[in-house]
Amino acid sequence: ERSEISHRTIALLSLRGTKCRGNLPGGLFSARYKLYSLKPWDISLRSIWRTVKITGHIYSRRNLLIFCLFYAKIFVAARDCVQTQSLAAGEDNMYTFKKGYYADVRIEDRFSTNVRIKNDQLEEAKEKTEKKAFIRVFDGKMWYYTSTSDVENVQKALDELYLYAEPCDDIDLNPVVKRYQVNRDKKIVFEKNSVKKIALDAKIALCADTLKKFKSEICNFKSGQYLDRYSVYEFYSSKGADIVYDFQTCGVAYGLAFSYGGETMQEQLSKCKTDFNALNYTDEEINSFVTRCEDFVKNAKPVVAGKYPVILSPIATGVFAHESFGHKSEADFMLGDETMAKEWTLGKKVGSDLLTIRESGVYEGSGYVPYDDEGSAATDTYLIKNGVLTGRLHSATT
Repeated sequence: ERSEISHRTIALLSLRGTKCRGNLPGGLFSARYKLYSLKPWDISLRSIWRTVKITGHIYSRRNLLIFCLFYAKIFVAARDCVQTQSLAAGEDNMYTFKKGYYADVRIEDRFSTNVRIKNDQLEEAKEKTEKKAFIRVFDGKMWYYTSTSDVENVQKALDELYLYAEPCDDIDLNPVVKRYQVNRDKKIVFEKNSVKKIALDAKIALCADTLKKFKSEICNFKSGQYLDRYSVYEFYSSKGADIVYDFQTCGVAYGLAFSYGGETMQEQLSKCKTDFNALNYTDEEINSFVTRCEDFVKNAKPVVAGKYPVILSPIATGVFAHESFGHKSEADFMLGDETMAKEWTLGKKVGSDLLTIRESGVYEGSGYVPYDDEGSAATDTYLIKNGVLTGRLHSATT
Protein backbone atom coordinates (compact mmCIF):
# COMPACT_ATOMS: atom_id res chain seq x y z
CA GLU A 1 0.00 0.00 0.00
CA ARG A 2 2.76 2.42 0.90
CA SER A 3 4.94 1.78 -2.12
CA GLU A 4 2.32 0.58 -4.59
CA ILE A 5 4.82 -2.04 -5.72
CA SER A 6 3.62 -5.62 -5.56
CA HIS A 7 5.74 -8.52 -4.35
CA ARG A 8 5.57 -9.81 -7.91
CA THR A 9 7.22 -6.60 -9.13
CA ILE A 10 10.09 -7.09 -6.69
CA ALA A 11 10.42 -10.69 -7.84
CA LEU A 12 10.80 -9.47 -11.41
CA LEU A 13 13.34 -6.91 -10.29
CA SER A 14 15.33 -9.64 -8.58
CA LEU A 15 15.51 -11.70 -11.76
CA ARG A 16 16.30 -8.83 -14.12
CA GLY A 17 19.80 -7.40 -14.52
CA THR A 18 21.33 -9.32 -11.62
CA LYS A 19 24.28 -11.66 -12.02
CA CYS A 20 25.85 -13.86 -9.37
CA ARG A 21 28.97 -15.91 -9.85
CA GLY A 22 29.39 -19.38 -8.42
CA ASN A 23 26.92 -22.13 -7.63
CA LEU A 24 24.15 -21.09 -5.26
CA PRO A 25 22.56 -23.86 -3.20
CA GLY A 26 19.07 -24.84 -4.23
CA GLY A 27 17.72 -23.88 -0.83
CA LEU A 28 18.57 -20.28 -1.56
CA PHE A 29 15.34 -19.89 -3.49
CA SER A 30 13.22 -20.83 -0.47
CA ALA A 31 14.93 -18.05 1.45
CA ARG A 32 14.39 -15.70 -1.48
CA TYR A 33 10.65 -16.31 -1.65
CA LYS A 34 10.33 -16.11 2.11
CA LEU A 35 11.90 -12.68 1.82
CA TYR A 36 9.02 -11.58 -0.42
CA SER A 37 6.71 -11.67 2.58
CA LEU A 38 8.56 -8.63 3.89
CA LYS A 39 7.18 -5.25 2.84
CA PRO A 40 9.45 -3.41 0.40
CA TRP A 41 10.37 -0.59 2.79
CA ASP A 42 11.45 -3.14 5.41
CA ILE A 43 14.01 -4.75 3.16
CA SER A 44 17.51 -4.22 4.50
CA LEU A 45 20.65 -6.24 5.06
CA ARG A 46 19.49 -6.82 8.64
CA SER A 47 16.15 -8.28 7.53
CA ILE A 48 17.89 -10.36 4.86
CA TRP A 49 20.30 -11.77 7.45
CA ARG A 50 17.42 -12.61 9.78
CA THR A 51 15.51 -14.39 7.02
CA VAL A 52 18.58 -16.34 5.94
CA LYS A 53 19.33 -17.47 9.49
CA ILE A 54 15.78 -18.74 9.91
CA THR A 55 15.75 -20.75 6.70
CA GLY A 56 19.25 -22.13 7.33
CA HIS A 57 20.02 -22.68 3.64
CA ILE A 58 23.25 -20.68 3.35
CA TYR A 59 26.26 -23.01 3.51
CA SER A 60 29.16 -20.55 3.46
CA ARG A 61 30.13 -16.99 4.26
CA ARG A 62 30.86 -16.46 0.59
CA ASN A 63 27.35 -17.48 -0.43
CA LEU A 64 25.93 -15.33 2.36
CA LEU A 65 27.80 -12.32 1.02
CA ILE A 66 26.59 -12.98 -2.53
CA PHE A 67 23.05 -13.41 -1.25
CA CYS A 68 23.07 -10.14 0.73
CA LEU A 69 24.55 -8.14 -2.14
CA PHE A 70 21.96 -9.68 -4.44
CA TYR A 71 19.08 -8.40 -2.33
CA ALA A 72 20.74 -5.11 -1.50
CA LYS A 73 20.61 -4.37 -5.23
CA ILE A 74 16.92 -5.31 -5.28
CA PHE A 75 16.27 -3.04 -2.30
CA VAL A 76 17.81 -0.03 -4.04
CA ALA A 77 15.78 -0.73 -7.20
CA ALA A 78 12.57 -1.07 -5.19
CA ARG A 79 13.24 2.16 -3.33
CA ASP A 80 13.83 4.00 -6.60
CA CYS A 81 10.55 2.64 -7.96
CA VAL A 82 8.72 3.90 -4.87
CA GLN A 83 10.05 7.40 -5.45
CA THR A 84 9.33 7.27 -9.17
CA GLN A 85 5.77 6.00 -8.80
CA SER A 86 4.88 8.64 -6.21
CA LEU A 87 5.43 11.40 -8.75
CA ALA A 88 2.65 11.99 -11.24
CA ALA A 89 3.39 12.64 -14.88
CA GLY A 90 5.48 15.76 -15.26
CA GLU A 91 6.26 16.07 -11.57
CA ASP A 92 9.99 15.58 -11.73
CA ASN A 93 10.84 18.09 -9.01
CA MET A 94 13.04 17.47 -6.01
CA TYR A 95 10.35 16.32 -3.54
CA THR A 96 8.31 13.15 -3.34
CA PHE A 97 4.58 13.84 -2.94
CA LYS A 98 2.15 11.14 -1.91
CA LYS A 99 -0.94 10.34 -3.91
CA GLY A 100 -4.27 11.13 -2.27
CA TYR A 101 -3.19 14.55 -1.01
CA TYR A 102 -2.47 18.02 -2.28
CA ALA A 103 0.80 19.44 -0.95
CA ASP A 104 3.15 22.28 -1.72
CA VAL A 105 6.53 23.51 -0.56
CA ARG A 106 7.69 27.14 -0.52
CA ILE A 107 11.31 28.07 0.11
CA GLU A 108 12.87 31.50 0.44
CA ASP A 109 16.61 32.08 0.47
CA ARG A 110 16.95 35.67 1.69
CA PHE A 111 19.89 38.06 1.96
CA SER A 112 19.36 41.43 3.63
CA THR A 113 21.31 44.44 4.84
CA ASN A 114 20.48 47.11 7.41
CA VAL A 115 22.62 50.23 7.92
CA ARG A 116 21.61 53.02 10.33
CA ILE A 117 23.41 56.31 10.95
CA LYS A 118 22.40 59.09 13.35
CA ASN A 119 24.14 62.46 13.42
CA ASP A 120 27.12 61.05 11.53
CA GLN A 121 27.53 58.14 13.97
CA LEU A 122 27.19 54.58 12.66
CA GLU A 123 24.62 52.80 14.85
CA GLU A 124 24.11 49.56 12.94
CA ALA A 125 25.64 47.76 9.97
CA LYS A 126 24.41 44.23 9.57
CA GLU A 127 24.11 41.66 6.79
CA LYS A 128 21.95 38.58 7.24
CA THR A 129 21.36 35.41 5.26
CA GLU A 130 18.55 32.99 6.08
CA LYS A 131 16.82 30.17 4.26
CA LYS A 132 13.47 28.80 5.39
CA ALA A 133 10.62 26.66 4.10
CA PHE A 134 6.84 26.60 4.54
CA ILE A 135 5.04 23.33 3.84
CA ARG A 136 1.33 22.54 3.44
CA VAL A 137 -0.70 19.34 3.08
CA PHE A 138 -4.42 19.27 2.21
CA ASP A 139 -6.56 16.14 2.38
CA GLY A 140 -9.80 17.74 1.17
CA LYS A 141 -11.02 18.40 4.70
CA MET A 142 -8.26 20.24 6.52
CA TRP A 143 -4.97 22.02 5.93
CA TYR A 144 -1.83 20.96 7.79
CA TYR A 145 1.06 23.41 8.01
CA THR A 146 4.63 23.50 9.21
CA SER A 147 7.64 25.75 8.75
CA THR A 148 11.33 25.00 9.15
CA SER A 149 14.76 26.52 8.79
CA ASP A 150 16.19 23.03 8.28
CA VAL A 151 15.74 23.12 4.51
CA GLU A 152 17.88 20.02 4.03
CA ASN A 153 15.12 17.98 5.66
CA VAL A 154 12.04 19.42 3.98
CA GLN A 155 11.08 15.93 2.75
CA LYS A 156 11.08 14.67 6.33
CA ALA A 157 8.85 17.56 7.46
CA LEU A 158 6.51 16.90 4.53
CA ASP A 159 6.29 13.18 5.36
CA GLU A 160 5.49 14.01 9.00
CA LEU A 161 2.57 16.21 7.90
CA TYR A 162 1.14 13.33 5.88
CA LEU A 163 0.81 11.35 9.12
CA TYR A 164 -1.83 13.81 10.37
CA ALA A 165 -3.89 13.85 7.18
CA GLU A 166 -6.18 11.22 5.66
CA PRO A 167 -5.76 10.21 2.01
CA CYS A 168 -8.49 11.19 -0.45
CA ASP A 169 -8.71 9.26 -3.72
CA ASP A 170 -10.37 12.10 -5.61
CA ILE A 171 -8.33 14.97 -4.15
CA ASP A 172 -7.62 16.24 -7.67
CA LEU A 173 -11.36 16.85 -8.11
CA ASN A 174 -11.53 19.10 -5.07
CA PRO A 175 -12.66 22.55 -6.33
CA VAL A 176 -9.84 24.35 -4.52
CA VAL A 177 -7.17 21.94 -5.74
CA LYS A 178 -8.51 22.19 -9.30
CA ARG A 179 -7.92 25.96 -9.25
CA TYR A 180 -4.23 25.64 -8.46
CA GLN A 181 -2.16 26.40 -11.51
CA VAL A 182 0.67 24.16 -12.65
CA ASN A 183 3.38 26.59 -13.68
CA ARG A 184 6.91 25.48 -14.44
CA ASP A 185 9.19 28.45 -14.82
CA LYS A 186 12.49 30.04 -13.81
CA LYS A 187 12.77 33.84 -13.69
CA ILE A 188 16.14 35.00 -12.41
CA VAL A 189 16.16 38.73 -13.14
CA PHE A 190 18.34 40.40 -10.51
CA GLU A 191 21.27 38.04 -10.06
CA LYS A 192 23.60 40.06 -12.29
CA ASN A 193 23.12 43.21 -10.17
CA SER A 194 22.47 41.45 -6.89
CA VAL A 195 22.99 43.53 -3.74
CA LYS A 196 24.79 40.48 -2.32
CA LYS A 197 27.71 41.41 -4.57
CA ILE A 198 27.97 44.94 -3.13
CA ALA A 199 30.44 45.26 -0.25
CA LEU A 200 29.02 46.32 3.10
CA ASP A 201 31.54 49.20 3.23
CA ALA A 202 30.11 50.56 -0.02
CA LYS A 203 26.60 50.54 1.43
CA ILE A 204 27.77 52.35 4.56
CA ALA A 205 29.66 54.89 2.47
CA LEU A 206 26.61 55.62 0.30
CA CYS A 207 24.50 56.42 3.35
CA ALA A 208 27.19 58.32 5.29
CA ASP A 209 28.50 60.40 2.39
CA THR A 210 25.01 61.43 1.27
CA LEU A 211 23.98 62.37 4.81
CA LYS A 212 26.93 64.78 5.07
CA LYS A 213 25.64 66.69 2.05
CA PHE A 214 22.50 67.83 3.90
CA LYS A 215 23.60 71.20 5.27
CA SER A 216 21.39 73.69 7.07
CA GLU A 217 21.96 76.04 9.99
CA ILE A 218 18.50 75.28 11.37
CA CYS A 219 18.77 71.49 11.07
CA ASN A 220 19.35 69.94 14.51
CA PHE A 221 19.06 66.24 13.73
CA LYS A 222 19.97 63.99 10.81
CA SER A 223 19.53 60.25 10.29
CA GLY A 224 20.16 57.92 7.40
CA GLN A 225 19.17 54.34 6.73
CA TYR A 226 20.03 51.88 3.98
CA LEU A 227 18.03 48.67 3.49
CA ASP A 228 18.25 45.95 0.89
CA ARG A 229 16.96 42.47 0.22
CA TYR A 230 17.65 39.81 -2.36
CA SER A 231 15.53 36.66 -2.26
CA VAL A 232 15.30 33.53 -4.35
CA TYR A 233 11.92 31.83 -4.11
CA GLU A 234 11.14 28.21 -4.94
CA PHE A 235 7.69 26.66 -5.21
CA TYR A 236 6.86 22.98 -5.75
CA SER A 237 3.46 21.29 -5.64
CA SER A 238 2.04 17.80 -5.88
CA LYS A 239 0.28 18.87 -9.09
CA GLY A 240 3.65 19.40 -10.73
CA ALA A 241 4.36 23.11 -10.23
CA ASP A 242 8.08 23.89 -10.30
CA ILE A 243 8.88 27.59 -10.00
CA VAL A 244 12.04 29.54 -9.20
CA TYR A 245 12.24 33.33 -9.28
CA ASP A 246 14.20 36.08 -7.58
CA PHE A 247 13.26 39.42 -6.05
CA GLN A 248 15.34 42.46 -5.16
CA THR A 249 14.76 45.81 -3.58
CA CYS A 250 17.09 48.37 -2.03
CA GLY A 251 16.51 51.82 -0.65
CA VAL A 252 17.75 54.79 1.32
CA ALA A 253 15.90 57.15 3.63
CA TYR A 254 17.26 60.39 5.07
CA GLY A 255 15.39 62.10 7.90
CA LEU A 256 16.00 65.68 9.03
CA ALA A 257 14.56 67.78 11.86
CA PHE A 258 14.40 71.58 11.56
CA SER A 259 13.72 74.23 14.21
CA TYR A 260 13.20 77.98 13.72
CA GLY A 261 11.52 80.63 15.87
CA GLY A 262 9.68 78.11 17.99
CA GLU A 263 8.46 76.18 14.94
CA THR A 264 9.67 72.66 14.22
CA MET A 265 9.24 70.19 11.43
CA GLN A 266 10.54 66.76 10.40
CA GLU A 267 10.85 65.65 6.81
CA GLN A 268 12.22 62.64 4.94
CA LEU A 269 13.81 62.13 1.55
CA SER A 270 13.71 58.52 0.40
CA LYS A 271 14.21 56.38 -2.66
CA CYS A 272 13.53 52.70 -3.40
CA LYS A 273 14.98 50.92 -6.43
CA THR A 274 15.99 47.48 -7.66
CA ASP A 275 19.54 48.57 -8.54
CA PHE A 276 22.04 49.80 -5.94
CA ASN A 277 23.62 52.18 -8.46
CA ALA A 278 20.33 54.08 -8.83
CA LEU A 279 20.19 55.18 -5.18
CA ASN A 280 22.42 58.27 -5.43
CA TYR A 281 21.03 61.78 -5.02
CA THR A 282 22.55 64.66 -6.94
CA ASP A 283 23.76 67.76 -5.10
CA GLU A 284 20.94 69.69 -6.79
CA GLU A 285 18.29 67.32 -5.46
CA ILE A 286 19.68 67.51 -1.93
CA ASN A 287 19.99 71.30 -1.93
CA SER A 288 16.46 71.69 -3.32
CA PHE A 289 15.09 69.44 -0.56
CA VAL A 290 16.83 71.43 2.19
CA THR A 291 15.65 74.75 0.71
CA ARG A 292 12.02 73.62 0.65
CA CYS A 293 12.23 72.43 4.25
CA GLU A 294 13.77 75.71 5.43
CA ASP A 295 11.15 77.72 3.58
CA PHE A 296 8.33 75.70 5.10
CA VAL A 297 9.47 75.95 8.72
CA LYS A 298 10.18 79.69 8.33
CA ASN A 299 7.19 80.81 6.27
CA ALA A 300 4.33 78.28 6.42
CA LYS A 301 1.07 79.61 7.84
CA PRO A 302 -1.53 77.67 9.83
CA VAL A 303 -4.49 76.43 7.78
CA VAL A 304 -7.84 78.05 8.46
CA ALA A 305 -10.60 75.50 9.00
CA GLY A 306 -12.65 74.92 5.87
CA LYS A 307 -13.06 72.81 2.74
CA TYR A 308 -10.22 72.77 0.23
CA PRO A 309 -9.04 70.76 -2.77
CA VAL A 310 -6.24 68.56 -1.51
CA ILE A 311 -3.32 67.22 -3.55
CA LEU A 312 -1.73 64.24 -1.84
CA SER A 313 1.90 63.27 -2.22
CA PRO A 314 2.61 59.84 -3.76
CA ILE A 315 3.47 58.37 -0.33
CA ALA A 316 0.32 59.75 1.30
CA THR A 317 -1.76 58.53 -1.65
CA GLY A 318 -0.36 55.02 -1.35
CA VAL A 319 -0.91 54.79 2.41
CA PHE A 320 -4.43 56.22 2.16
CA ALA A 321 -5.45 53.85 -0.65
CA HIS A 322 -3.93 50.88 1.17
CA GLU A 323 -5.71 51.51 4.48
CA SER A 324 -9.06 52.72 3.15
CA PHE A 325 -9.45 50.32 0.25
CA GLY A 326 -6.62 47.79 0.01
CA HIS A 327 -7.65 45.60 2.93
CA LYS A 328 -11.28 45.65 1.82
CA SER A 329 -10.16 44.23 -1.52
CA GLU A 330 -8.98 41.03 0.13
CA ALA A 331 -11.66 38.50 -0.75
CA ASP A 332 -11.19 36.43 2.41
CA PHE A 333 -12.63 39.40 4.33
CA MET A 334 -15.93 38.62 2.60
CA LEU A 335 -16.08 34.99 3.71
CA GLY A 336 -18.70 34.72 6.43
CA ASP A 337 -19.28 38.49 6.57
CA GLU A 338 -22.54 39.33 4.79
CA THR A 339 -22.36 43.01 5.79
CA MET A 340 -18.97 43.44 4.19
CA ALA A 341 -20.07 41.53 1.09
CA LYS A 342 -23.09 43.84 0.64
CA GLU A 343 -21.05 46.97 1.26
CA TRP A 344 -18.49 45.99 -1.38
CA THR A 345 -20.63 44.40 -4.08
CA LEU A 346 -18.93 44.20 -7.47
CA GLY A 347 -20.36 46.80 -9.83
CA LYS A 348 -20.99 49.31 -7.04
CA LYS A 349 -19.96 52.93 -7.55
CA VAL A 350 -17.36 53.64 -4.84
CA GLY A 351 -15.52 56.72 -6.16
CA SER A 352 -15.43 59.42 -8.77
CA ASP A 353 -15.00 58.65 -12.46
CA LEU A 354 -11.38 59.77 -12.08
CA LEU A 355 -10.56 56.95 -9.65
CA THR A 356 -8.93 53.80 -11.02
CA ILE A 357 -6.89 51.33 -8.95
CA ARG A 358 -5.03 48.33 -10.36
CA GLU A 359 -3.02 45.60 -8.71
CA SER A 360 -0.19 43.83 -10.45
CA GLY A 361 2.91 41.81 -9.67
CA VAL A 362 4.37 41.88 -13.15
CA TYR A 363 6.34 45.13 -12.88
CA GLU A 364 9.81 45.21 -11.35
CA GLY A 365 9.87 47.10 -8.06
CA SER A 366 8.82 46.65 -4.45
CA GLY A 367 5.57 44.99 -5.58
CA TYR A 368 7.16 42.58 -8.06
CA VAL A 369 5.85 39.04 -7.57
CA PRO A 370 5.57 37.01 -10.81
CA TYR A 371 3.99 34.10 -8.91
CA ASP A 372 2.03 34.23 -5.69
CA ASP A 373 2.40 31.94 -2.68
CA GLU A 374 0.07 29.38 -4.29
CA GLY A 375 2.04 29.26 -7.52
CA SER A 376 -0.45 31.31 -9.56
CA ALA A 377 0.98 33.63 -12.20
CA ALA A 378 0.63 37.36 -11.56
CA THR A 379 -1.92 39.30 -13.57
CA ASP A 380 -2.68 42.97 -14.16
CA THR A 381 -6.11 43.38 -12.57
CA TYR A 382 -8.46 46.33 -12.14
CA LEU A 383 -9.90 46.59 -8.63
CA ILE A 384 -11.65 49.88 -9.30
CA LYS A 385 -12.18 51.23 -12.81
CA ASN A 386 -13.63 54.69 -13.37
CA GLY A 387 -14.96 54.66 -9.82
CA VAL A 388 -16.68 51.25 -10.11
CA LEU A 389 -15.65 48.26 -7.99
CA THR A 390 -14.57 45.64 -10.55
CA GLY A 391 -12.34 43.09 -8.82
CA ARG A 392 -10.82 41.63 -5.67
CA LEU A 393 -7.59 40.08 -4.40
CA HIS A 394 -8.12 36.31 -4.49
CA SER A 395 -6.64 33.04 -3.35
CA ALA A 396 -7.70 29.69 -4.80
CA THR A 397 -10.10 29.28 -1.86
CA THR A 398 -11.93 32.58 -2.45
